[in-house]
Amino acid sequence: LILVPICFVLVILLTLSIIKFSPNLMDVHYQMLNSYVTFAAVRCLIGFCIGFLVFYFSSEGFGLKVPTLMEFSVIFICVLLYFKVSYERQNEILAPILSGVLVYVFSHGKGIISRKLLNNVVCDWLGRLSFSIYMVHPILISVFKYLKVDFNVFNTILYFMSCMLIAYVLHVFVEKPSMKYKA
Repeated sequence: LILVPICFVLVILLTLSIIKFSPNLMDVHYQMLNSYVTFAAVRCLIGFCIGFLVFYFSSEGFGLKVPTLMEFSVIFICVLLYFKVSYERQNEILAPILSGVLVYVFSHGKGIISRKLLNNVVCDWLGRLSFSIYMVHPILISVFKYLKVDFNVFNTILYFMSCMLIAYVLHVFVEKPSMKYKA
């Protein structure tokens, strides 16, 4: 399939373009790569290509040889790079790639974490809210920054709880009712 190498090349080249030319690495929404293309569009294309690659390799039977080890490894890398209260965004360029690996590893559901720990009511609920969380979290971060909220442990917990509450309300009153309407 010709799209596989094209997507690999695009992910590499577009990631390098963000590293080289972006004023704020991945925190780009309106900054322009050139006269016609925003860095946000570049980010979207990176995410799309990674999503396609995850789908392709999952559907083509590229199974995991050691699923439990892969699950623990991906979690360890994510914790090592991102779970810091004073995170300064130095590793954010890896986030789309790590997200793709995370989805690929856990979508198989063959490791001990995905079979035993993630197969429960709480994770199912978070999965149902995931789109609303995705949509709400940058807005909430902007609100916290505008209010000059210091991201200490208490405020980080407050942020997560607020994000869950707002995402739940959006899911129940906007997302679910809109699913009834089909084009």
